[in-house]
Amino acid sequence: DNETLTIIKEVYEKDQFILDPHTATAFGAINKNNDISNIVALGTAHPYKFFETVKEATGKDVPPPKQLEKIVEKDEKFDILENNVSEIKKYILNKI
Repeated sequence: DNETLTIIKEVYEKDQFILDPHTATAFGAINKNNDISNIVALGTAHPYKFFETVKEATGKDVPPPKQLEKIVEKDEKFDILENNVSEIKKYILNKI
């Protein structure tokens, strides 16, 4: 939303630090409190996960973390399962 984009932009311009949208939402909640002396905000995601939103807010391209550089271009692998709890349990148990 616009409030999240504004927070990401403001923090980036003030501190040259890029927040992910979830952490920006936390900052928005924190800023609505009168006493922030005992509040700690922990980032929950790398901004690269939301690179399009971050670019919209800051104009900056976020590079992938070093750990992801080699796998970003790989094909995604997944299985589609029926919406059935016993089938999902069986699938998981067969994978471990």
